[in-house]
Amino acid sequence: MKSPSFPSLRVEPELRRSAEQVLRKGEAHSAVIESSLRTNIERGLTRNEFVKAKQKVL
Repeated sequence: MKSPSFPSLRVEPELRRSAEQVLRKGEAHSAVIESSLRTNIERGLTRNEFVKAKQKVL
């Protein structure tokens, strides 16, 4: 069974060049995008927990 996919991502040429500069040998753009997505999801979950805890205090 295939995993669901996200829609393609259109970016400015400068952002694409920057992404290509951090790719390791054999690494695909999709790996960088997935890593970024995971990091931002974790950040959002942490932020949500902080806000929820703060609301309980008030």
